[in-house]
Amino acid sequence: MRSLAVKIFVAFWTIHAVIFVVLAFLPDPNWTAHLRDITRNEGRLAAAILEETDADTCARFVSGIGKAHAADVTLYNSSFLPVCRSSAGIDDRTYRAVAAGATRDGVVTEVGGREVSAVTILGRGGQEYRFALAATSDRHLDPSLPRFPVAALLTVVLVSGTVCLVLAWYLAAPLRRMREATHRLRAGDLSARAGFASRNDEIGDVVRDFDLMADRIESLVQGQKQLLSGISHELRSPLARLGVAVELARRNASPAADAHLQRIEAEAGRMNELIGTLLELSREEFAQSSPGFADFDLAAVVGGVVADAQYEAGRTGRRVELSGEKVATAHGNPKIAATATDNVVRNALRYTPQGSSVDVVLSGSGGSTFISVRDHGPGVPPEELERIFEPFYRLDSSRNRESGGFGLGLSIARRSAAIMGGTVSASNAEGGGLQVVIALPRAPRA
Repeated sequence: MRSLAVKIFVAFWTIHAVIFVVLAFLPDPNWTAHLRDITRNEGRLAAAILEETDADTCARFVSGIGKAHAADVTLYNSSFLPVCRSSAGIDDRTYRAVAAGATRDGVVTEVGGREVSAVTILGRGGQEYRFALAATSDRHLDPSLPRFPVAALLTVVLVSGTVCLVLAWYLAAPLRRMREATHRLRAGDLSARAGFASRNDEIGDVVRDFDLMADRIESLVQGQKQLLSGISHELRSPLARLGVAVELARRNASPAADAHLQRIEAEAGRMNELIGTLLELSREEFAQSSPGFADFDLAAVVGGVVADAQYEAGRTGRRVELSGEKVATAHGNPKIAATATDNVVRNALRYTPQGSSVDVVLSGSGGSTFISVRDHGPGVPPEELERIFEPFYRLDSSRNRESGGFGLGLSIARRSAAIMGGTVSASNAEGGGLQVVIALPRAPRA
């Protein structure tokens, strides 16, 4: 039971139920006095009816008292003989014993789990009577109360349940909305807001603070993206001019300076590659708002990526091999899917040794299509498996740029897959090497 609303609802409803049970079934502290009053009043009327009419009329009256109070009632004469009674099955011997000890104020005694009240009544002619009443509970003595509180129980359950449900929803709704907003924010939707500005309590303050925090985060991230994109574009121009300057310098340079010019040209090329990667990362993040999803042939997209990678890998003594399903479809954007696959494959090519291969396997299960990319390199320490998807993160053992790149490829792959509603995960494969699995939503079958 993890839901706060359910916990609040159950707690409040349980409290209401316990209170109702206590109030409904605990005896009235004035029960004895109440029972004596009823016995005295009904006994005087019974004696008066007997003296003014006859025993049959008194018996009918006493029977009415018994029905009204769900009790056994008997009027005795001075010799403790029953004059009129409400039930033929009454235990005369027991109630006579109680009646024998009755006084003008009355006496209450428990007999066989029932409260028996008896009172001495003096008739108009000086005749003495004993009136005995045996009741099962105080609720039977008052006709305005139900004989068994079924209706009251149902009413309390309905009313308290409704009130507790509304209260639980009222207390938990902002937290539920904020939880949904945090999930969307974590998934990359920076526009996610909880939106409970009308609440004027502590929970409303927390939700408003969350929305303000989300506004600030969105502003910072958007500013960072714009700054990254702007700087990358601005650096392209001086790099282009640097390349022209190198070419001009090479025409007039001596053979001894040519090596230095090649070094300058190589470093400029690497900087240009880094800027291109940063621009690609920026484009992938901004494409999240309107990626243009549709069903497409994922097998063809992956095949194209593998063919391009194999063309480049052949010059370094490495191979890229594709296997698995020949027909696979996905729902999303083929360009974004190609970007994710290409970055994972190129990352694997950097680490797989010469003479080995990068194995790409295409498969499907349930509602997802999987692209598994495995290299035969040294693998990754288990504690670093999640961090390799962070931008600019590289392992200590792969800091040289010839093998480690800039640390952006896997980050771009994960963000590209996330745009399409997919995931990217990494694990160390059996027998060595890193295995990266891209899971994308499968296109629904016609």
